[in-house]
This record gives sequence, structure tokens and C-alpha cells, in this order.
Amino acid sequence: GDFGFSNIFLYNHTHFFEVPDLTSLGIESYDPSKRMDFNLYVRCIDGNGNGKDSSEFAINICVKPGEDRAPPVVTQRVPASENVKFDAKELHGEVFTSEPATCKWSLDSGKKYDDMENNMGCANDLSDRASLFGWSCNTTFPINQDENKFYIKCKDQPWYGVDWGGESSDKIKANESKRNEMPSAYEFIIKKTKTPLEIVSVKPNNETFLLGVQPGTVTLEIETSGGVDGRATCYLFGREMGETFGSTHRQIFNQIYQGAYEFPILCKDSAGNTAEASSSFNVKLDVDSPVVTRVYNQDGSLVVITDETSTCAFVKGEGKKDRCNFLFENGTLMTGDGNFHSAQFDGGTYLIKCKDKWDHVPDTCNLVVSGDQREAL
Repeated sequence: GDFGFSNIFLYNHTHFFEVPDLTSLGIESYDPSKRMDFNLYVRCIDGNGNGKDSSEFAINICVKPGEDRAPPVVTQRVPASENVKFDAKELHGEVFTSEPATCKWSLDSGKKYDDMENNMGCANDLSDRASLFGWSCNTTFPINQDENKFYIKCKDQPWYGVDWGGESSDKIKANESKRNEMPSAYEFIIKKTKTPLEIVSVKPNNETFLLGVQPGTVTLEIETSGGVDGRATCYLFGREMGETFGSTHRQIFNQIYQGAYEFPILCKDSAGNTAEASSSFNVKLDVDSPVVTRVYNQDGSLVVITDETSTCAFVKGEGKKDRCNFLFENGTLMTGDGNFHSAQFDGGTYLIKCKDKWDHVPDTCNLVVSGDQREAL
């Protein structure tokens, strides 16, 4: 196998490995007087491939058990967070120990290991090291309160607690006395979240958007609260949203076309609380210029009403249709930029064009007004 975690071209290389137990080397006991030698063989090459056919370098290691006087140490817990979801009834918990051990748990912090009522399942062979944290012991903890405290104690050298066959009870008891017990219990705390996780706001929600060009852009925004602290990770179709991990979550869609959309939302906090919702909206495409729905003279003002939010402009002329090809930007802007537009009216001829927010403007006039008459073109 490769030598080291980063097997690249360096002068110095470091490799971490587990020292094998004597059983794996052919000695079927844990007799402290036994010993065994074994070798690691290393061959290195440089950047040009030189060295691949050279002789191996042998690293000789002697394995001999010594007297163990130190108790095991709990190095890590899983899950690392103390929080569990609002409706949790139990939790599969796990601790890692610094050496092979057996562990028990109790609700009483003052009990000795032998008096604790609940055994944990431990993978405690020397070859069972699961990670850099050590050896695993696990159990299922009942969750009956908002805050639950469980006390764990472990003993090392689990092979001394095993009847290897034919041994007297006195010898088994004497061997058991060689084991080192944790002097104080490890506290495993589990806290239920006080409220469930909630999605309190979703935008857009059954809205209709009008686009002047395709594709358009729509921003989906979600607010979460409750759970551990209101923060969560939210997903759309199983994928994380573009901005998440807090209490406000956003996703920008910049390829939106005309049609109906629905996005299922799933949010999950660090304790496993979940909340679901959906965002739905419709998109319509506006490719037409505004339509004038009404025009009238009010106290010397020409008032024009359009069917959508618009900006209107006019030029004054003789009412000839061929003048309706004027450029919008060359006209005189009317007051108002919503649906109502007005300009001072002197009774002459006004050629009017209106454009919407997408800059859709007709080639000809929307309307020609002359005195008390009007002509829609």
C-alpha cells in the first residue's frame, strides 16, 4: 500500500499504522512474557521512476505487551451534538475509547463499573480499531425527558474478563483485577429540542409573474424557526438550496419560462428535525404593447388609462396617421407611470404612444386625440 496519507514526492514521509496484536502474529494468548518481531518493507521511487526495482528497506519492529496501568479514556461521542429531534424516543449512541475496552452505562453517576445496570456493545479486539478515535462501544439510550444524562464507565484489557476455558473462578477473578476502570464516569447528555422545526414563510406562494422576455428570473425565499435554533439546511428536489444553513434560505432561478411551477421544500436541522412545504407560482409572458382602455378631458387635462403599468408620450400634430411613426423617446412624456397618465390639453391634436416596463411599444400610435374626438389606431 501507499506510505502515508499524502504519498507525494517529498524528502520525509510519515505513516501511521496499528501495531498488530500477538494473536495475529501466531501467538494464541495475551501472555505478557511473549514477544514477536515483524518487518515492514518499504520501496521508494523518485519523479522519474528510479528506484522501483531496488531492494526494499526493512523496518524491524518488536511487539511485546507491557504492564497496562492506565484506564481507558473516552475520546469521542457520536452523535457529537447533544441535541435530538423534538419527538425522539430513543437514540443510538456511540463512544470511542483510547484502547480496547468494555463499557456500561447507568443513570447514577456514582456507581462503579460492576454495579452499572446496562452493558454496551463493544468492538474491542485489537484489530477492531474503527477510526483515529479508537474502539467503538454503542447502545440505544431511552429518551424520557427534555434533558437526559447517562453515565458511562469503561474497563480496559477486555481479554482478562473472558473465560478462556477450564480456568478456575479464582484465576478469572484475579485476571479481572488487572483491568483498569475509569475513575469517573463520562457524561453522555441528550437534549430534546423544545419545539419542532417549522417553515414559517415561503415566497413566492401561489403568485403569478409577468415576464416581458424569456428566460426570466425568480427568487425563492424561505424562513425557518424552531427546532434547535431556527437554523436548518433546506433542499429542493433533494439538492441543497443556493443559500441555506441559517434561518433564511434563498434560491435564484434564472432560467424561468412561461408556465406553472411547483418546488417541494424539505428543511432539516442539526438534530434531525424536519419540515416540509412547497412553493408554487405561474409565469405568463407579456409580448404585447399596452392598450389604452379609456381617454377623457378633465378640467383641461388629457387623461389616458392603460391596461397595464406603462409610460406614455405624445407629439402634437395635424392628426395624420403617417406621423405616428415617431420615436417614443422623441415624444413629450405624460405625467404618471402606472395605469393613469395625464398632460395639459389645449384642444389640439395629440398623437400618443405608450410602452410597458418591458419596453414594448407599438409601431403606430395607441391613440390620436383631437379636440373632443379620439381615434384609436
